[in-house]
Amino acid sequence: MEHLRWKYAKEFGAEDNDLRDHQEDQMNNWWIAFYQHRLKLGEELKTGTADFLSQFMREHLQSKVLDIAWELGFDHATQKYQLVLTPEDDLHLRPTVESLISRAPQLENWSFFSYRQPVSHPESLKTVRLKSGEPLLELQFTGKLGSGNTIELSFFYPGIKADKPLYNLVVNQAFFMLEAILGEEILDKWIGMIEVLELPEDDQILLPVSDLKAYVDTQMMLIKNNLPEKPYYTFSENSDWMLYELDPSEAEDYSGRQDLYIARTMNTDLWINVQNGHPFYSENYSRFGETFCYLKMDGNFSDEESFFELKTEIENQLNQALLDTGYGSVIGSGTGYRYQYIDLALHNFVAAVPLIQKLTAELGTPRSTWLLFFDTPLEREWIGMFEHTPSPFFGSF
Repeated sequence: MEHLRWKYAKEFGAEDNDLRDHQEDQMNNWWIAFYQHRLKLGEELKTGTADFLSQFMREHLQSKVLDIAWELGFDHATQKYQLVLTPEDDLHLRPTVESLISRAPQLENWSFFSYRQPVSHPESLKTVRLKSGEPLLELQFTGKLGSGNTIELSFFYPGIKADKPLYNLVVNQAFFMLEAILGEEILDKWIGMIEVLELPEDDQILLPVSDLKAYVDTQMMLIKNNLPEKPYYTFSENSDWMLYELDPSEAEDYSGRQDLYIARTMNTDLWINVQNGHPFYSENYSRFGETFCYLKMDGNFSDEESFFELKTEIENQLNQALLDTGYGSVIGSGTGYRYQYIDLALHNFVAAVPLIQKLTAELGTPRSTWLLFFDTPLEREWIGMFEHTPSPFFGSF
């Protein structure tokens, strides 16, 4: 399936063409086929066989709609079947999967999810054994705050080293346990580096894996409690700003922000996380549902000095307009070899976008001007400032 925009396609005029119509038809046809075969799928789950189930998913989902992972199970607490459709590491497909899930029928004994759901500790032990082929080893762990407001976890096992036969099993079991007990969404958004180490010789305090959920929940609460107590627009003008100089490689075109050679920001941790290419989620930096995004303006056919002056004028007027409405504020900006950038924290995203489109058009921004997103799953989503804004350059994915 060719990638199209899905997150804000309805609100902000993503392309409406034959390809989009075809893909939407394929999504709807998938749910029609699912509805028609739901009883047989549920019966096969009860019997423990999967021949029809696997063939059905390949034929109707993976070959026609999206080649993504799926899991079918039964939640005894709710007495409902659960179907999970997940892109796993192909995070740029998440908006597409969310659109697919949004079309699911309302069925009394079915639930549909785009992330694997968390399970109890006893159920997680079953999951680890099923996926790894072995009972869970007696692992212990510690954790600490990592980059990007995430939690880094270290798992320990006696005598384990990278060249030991058990190493891959320990790595896999640690990951399977995390995903099962936390759920895929928390794992993606809040867990940073994961490592497997030999037991330390000192008296370092280690925790049993049965404490994983409680530990991560506590650390997430501490991270969130340390986030700003007000939206960014309420304190952006009174913050200390940092200036960065970079040395990018020259190229014909640049995806993302790869041509930046000078930039300034009011949030160094956020900026460094984005610039280093680490996974990014807005909720790791705001407790108020703010969206962190940026304007990217193409100066390929403009005079460098006048283009910089235009960006400065847009930045100043846009910041004032966002502050006056309470929709957000400018939190950074930058200049690249080809593009100019304005970084934004939007407190009311849906209301802010039309204002941004109106102001940039009035000030004469190039037609190749886009609103792009810092959030990793939204890296290929974009909103044009004009009705027929061409697609930005994304490079190869």
